[in-house]
Amino acid sequence: MLESQPMRRNPGLFLILILIVTVLAGIFIYPKNYGLRWSPWHLGLDLVGGSHLIYKVDLAQVPAKDQDSVLNGLRDVIEKRVNLIGVSEPQVFISKTNAESNLIVELAGIKKKEDAIAQIGLTPLLDFRELNQNGSSTEIIPTNLTGRYIKSAALTFDQTTQAPQVSIAFNSEGATIFEQMTEANIGKPLAIFLDNVLIEAPIVQQKISGGQAVITGKFTIKEAQGLVERFNAGALPAPITLINQQTVSATLGTDSLNRALSAGLIGTLLVMLFMVAYYRFLGVFASSALLIYTFLTLGIFKIFSVTMTLAGLAGFILTIGMAVDANILIFERIKEEIKRGLSRSNAIEEGFRRAWPSIRDSNISTIITALILYFLTSSFVRGFALTLLIGVLVSMFSANPTPTTYNLIVMNIIAKRKIFLAVSGLLVASGILAVIGFGFNQGIDFRGGTLWQFKIEKNQPTTVELEGFVKSAVSDISEIRINLDASQNQFFARFKTTTEAEHHTLEAAAQKTYPSFEELSFQSIGPSIGQKLKSNAVTAIILAIVIVSLYIAYAFRKVSRPISSWKYGVVTMITLLHDIAIPAGLIAILGHYLKIEIDSNFIVALLVVMGFSVHDTIVVFDRIRENLIVSKNRADFAETINQSIIQTIARSINTSLTLIIVLIILYLLGPINLKYFILTLLVGVTTGVYSSIFVASPLLLVWHTLTNQTAKNK
Repeated sequence: MLESQPMRRNPGLFLILILIVTVLAGIFIYPKNYGLRWSPWHLGLDLVGGSHLIYKVDLAQVPAKDQDSVLNGLRDVIEKRVNLIGVSEPQVFISKTNAESNLIVELAGIKKKEDAIAQIGLTPLLDFRELNQNGSSTEIIPTNLTGRYIKSAALTFDQTTQAPQVSIAFNSEGATIFEQMTEANIGKPLAIFLDNVLIEAPIVQQKISGGQAVITGKFTIKEAQGLVERFNAGALPAPITLINQQTVSATLGTDSLNRALSAGLIGTLLVMLFMVAYYRFLGVFASSALLIYTFLTLGIFKIFSVTMTLAGLAGFILTIGMAVDANILIFERIKEEIKRGLSRSNAIEEGFRRAWPSIRDSNISTIITALILYFLTSSFVRGFALTLLIGVLVSMFSANPTPTTYNLIVMNIIAKRKIFLAVSGLLVASGILAVIGFGFNQGIDFRGGTLWQFKIEKNQPTTVELEGFVKSAVSDISEIRINLDASQNQFFARFKTTTEAEHHTLEAAAQKTYPSFEELSFQSIGPSIGQKLKSNAVTAIILAIVIVSLYIAYAFRKVSRPISSWKYGVVTMITLLHDIAIPAGLIAILGHYLKIEIDSNFIVALLVVMGFSVHDTIVVFDRIRENLIVSKNRADFAETINQSIIQTIARSINTSLTLIIVLIILYLLGPINLKYFILTLLVGVTTGVYSSIFVASPLLLVWHTLTNQTAKNK
């Protein structure tokens, strides 16, 4: 563990304390018995099933000064409506981006999603409008008296005709507005609209005080009762339109959860076996630290009620592969100190001290990436960013400094830099040409549309037959593409953005036509959401590259010779572009030939690749910095760089192997929805470790050489 000085003087006490906390954390995170009684796990709808809905809020008729209160009122109204349905712990919140406001509703574990969507959409929008007769035409003038001022509603009956009617009472603010409005319109009609439909337009006979009004539309008793219930739950203070819907069945959620847990368990065991096999008996200490890290991190997730989504679970599993990074770095550093003749205890102390700057700087770069992901992406991706952030923070304090030996074939990497840079140049050029030539096969996350995932166990139709079925069920669907994943026996249908009514029609028709039909997920995204995601994705990548590069330049500010500190930042930026160009090119090629689509997870993968790439690059740069300081810039720069690479290459390879092990297991055994996300990471991580060894540092030397040659020629 990375301890404070008092704890280092009492290592036995500290170890006992850590073991006690770990055991308690293990009991706490167990999903049954005491763990369940203390606090249940909060699982996202993509793991337990449910619906994720995004509504666009129309604030065109709401004054700017009232918009915040209207949005807050809208959130409260929808929350009441959802609670009436009986959804457990619904999440309802407002998202504001530039001039657009969206209402986001997450209903995990809901069984009758159609009822929930219907209730949210049918909550009445009531407003009063003035009518101005201008010859033969009538001008309709909106007012600020809407349903948000309703305090209560009741079912009453006309004393003469016994027709059902709805009596409403305004709150004090609404009563004042209503009084002023009736006073200003005596002898004129005042129109009452419900969901933008004119209900009635009675003539105002006199000023009405007290905040009481009666709606006498041609209602049945059942319709009037329904209106009363909705008004009492809260009328919508502003119109809303469903622009994005994602529904996951409980079956798919359970399958994704089981696959992710299995992959995580197997990946963790393989990483532990690798550490024990490579570091022999002393690897047991690193494996113990990994278990402690796992229990403590999961405990933190549960204490702070982090909602675990599929992406979040994948992020945590990835951090398991990354958690041994500090261990390996300290191991290799201690080995060097022992070779220098230090005693075991002094070597541990010195190895820890010298390794800490690299651990700190590399993890800060990943934290920067995680923060950018969290603030610029959707709620599903935020789960990944949050677990990655917490995992990295905990991993910084779960390294177990235990020395080992590592014999590596020493080679002069710098002498062969032209070969390595040429290979990189060829791969990067191929990637860029693939992206430019083929482009990306954009999924519905970016272009809008519908993705419908389902399975049919018996009498399975062909994809051509299913295309005909969808077109006949919903007449205005002209373009459709259906793929079958034979390994999972699942169909994926892609077509235009659809309404919930069209979705319901499709599902009902499929159940009638194919008795063994089961819907696994349904996602429909409007074009505006797709454009916003695309814009945020580009912004996130640019921000990550710039901020991380600036941080590297700052971290190396004390090293200005023989090359300026800002050049470390620029080289880092070039290396990051190198590391995302290659996997991006591969996905572009696969998209062109195999029709693989990219979604928001693809952007997450690129950002994670950047974070990992910086991890390795910083370690090499940090060793160059240290060697330059020790030699006081007297050593040859090329020799210093080559020595630094050789000194850190064991750490780079070992860290990459632990992460690659986890990624391979996730790719083979993990959820199908994350398959190409994992593939992008796998290619990117491999590219990242290559660039940190064979590209970044050689580029520093090339720049230094060119600068000297230019200076001599002047």
